[in-house]
Amino acid sequence: MRKALALIACSVVAVCFSSNVLAKGKKEKVPPPVFLYVDAAPNVYGSPDYAPWLENAYANAAIGEFLNMESGVVACNVGTTNFEIEDEVVYSFGDLGKRLTWFYWIPGETVASLTGRFKVALFNTWDGEYLDFYDYYYGQTWLEPTKWIDYDVDGDGVTDGVIGTSGMAWWGAYQVNTQEALEADLAEWGTAREVWEFKADLDGQIFTITSYRKPVRLTDLYAECSADAVNYGAFMECLSGTLNDLKDEGAITGKEKGYIKKCFPKPEADKVKLKTYLEEGDTACPEGETVVDVHRKIVNSLDSGTGQNQWGAPWWAVAKFDQHIKVFDTADGFCAKVTYKGKFESVGGDGPGCSTDEYDTCGDQLGIAPQVTGKFKGGYTRMFTGTFAPQLPAEGKLGTFDAMCDPSAADGDCAFSPSRDWITDYFPDGTWGSYLWWGWTYSAGKNGSWVNAANPPGNSGNIRGD
Repeated sequence: MRKALALIACSVVAVCFSSNVLAKGKKEKVPPPVFLYVDAAPNVYGSPDYAPWLENAYANAAIGEFLNMESGVVACNVGTTNFEIEDEVVYSFGDLGKRLTWFYWIPGETVASLTGRFKVALFNTWDGEYLDFYDYYYGQTWLEPTKWIDYDVDGDGVTDGVIGTSGMAWWGAYQVNTQEALEADLAEWGTAREVWEFKADLDGQIFTITSYRKPVRLTDLYAECSADAVNYGAFMECLSGTLNDLKDEGAITGKEKGYIKKCFPKPEADKVKLKTYLEEGDTACPEGETVVDVHRKIVNSLDSGTGQNQWGAPWWAVAKFDQHIKVFDTADGFCAKVTYKGKFESVGGDGPGCSTDEYDTCGDQLGIAPQVTGKFKGGYTRMFTGTFAPQLPAEGKLGTFDAMCDPSAADGDCAFSPSRDWITDYFPDGTWGSYLWWGWTYSAGKNGSWVNAANPPGNSGNIRGD
C-alpha cells in the first residue's frame, strides 16, 4: 500500500523566534526547551494561502497560543493531534491540497547556538507497517535543519528563539491530475490506520508529538448518511448503524466510535436561543417608557421560506400565533419589540431552509409534504418614528385577527400584514426605521428544525419529509 503512494518531498526548515523568559525569583514550573505542534498547511508549492498561514502559525507558536490542527478539514480535530487523509494529500490542480506540517519552537536559542546540537526525525506506521521516514527517503534517521533564519519577534533587534517546520504529503492523482483519480486515491488511502511520530533531539533529550488517523473518512460518513436523512435524528441513526458495523468488524475501536459521533453535533438550529437577541445588547430595544403592551391572536397568516411551495409561491406554511407587541419611547425614538409564539402547517414544496441547509435541497425530492405541523417562536426589534395616537387599547388582549392569506398567491393576498400593519393603529403617521434584529425558530420533531434569523445567528437547518 505505502509504496503505491507517490511522495512529495518533506522539507525541514528552521526560523528564529521569541521566548517568554521567566522573571528571576519566580518559582514557576520551567517549560520544556522544545515545543512541538502540528497542523495541516496549504500546499507550500504553489498555494497563495501558504505564506499568510505560516506567518500566523509562527506568531501563535511564539506566544504559546498555537492550536493543533486548526487548519484541518474536520472541525472536531482542532485542538487535537488527530488528522484526516485530506490533511496530508497534495495534487497539481484546484486548491493544490494540504501538507501535514510539524512545528518545533526553541526559545532562547539562535541558529549558531543550535548548530550541531539539534536534529529531527519522522516515523510513520501505516496499517501496522512501520517506516523510518527520513532514513527511507534521505538515507539517515536524524536530519539537521538546512535553513536557519534568526528571527526577532518584538522588533528590538535581538534574536529571541528558533522555530522550524517539517512537512510531508502524499501525492494524489499522481501523473493523472483529475478529480476522479484524486477521489479514488482518497477513498483507498482513507481506510488505513495511520500514525506519525515527529521527534526532536536537543542535546540528547528527545521530544515527541504523535499524530493519529482513524481508518474511516468522516467526509464519506457524512455523504453516506446525509443523502436520504430528512433530519438530524435520521442522520445520527444512520451514522450509529454504520459505526456499529465498523466496530463489529474490528475496523475501529469503541473509543474511536465515540470520537467520530462527537464530530457530528446537533445542528445549531436546535440550539439557538433567540430570547438573548431580543432582550440583550445592541439588538434589544434601548431603555424607555412602555407605551404599548398588547397581545393579539393571528390566524391564517403565511410564512415564507428560502424556496418555493407547490404553486411556485414563497410561502411554505400557514401559521397561527400569539403576537405580543411592546413599544418603548426611548431617547433614540420609538422602538418596537414584537414577539411571536405559535404553530404552523406546511403547504407542500421546498423545505423552508432549502437554500441554506447542508443538503441544498431546493427543487429536489427532499422537500416537505403538505400538513407537516410544528411550533415556532421569535420576533423582531425595530426603530420607528411617529406620533403616539392609539386607535386601539394600548394594554391587554385585543382578540383574534384573521389574515385570510392564500398560499397559492405570489403576494399571499392577505387582508393585512401581521408584522407591520399594527403601527397605524397606534401611530397613524408612523414610519418604519431599521431593524435592530429579527429571527424565528421552527421545530417539527422528526421532520427537523429551522432558524430564520438575522446574523447572528443567521439561517440554519431545514424542515423536510412528510
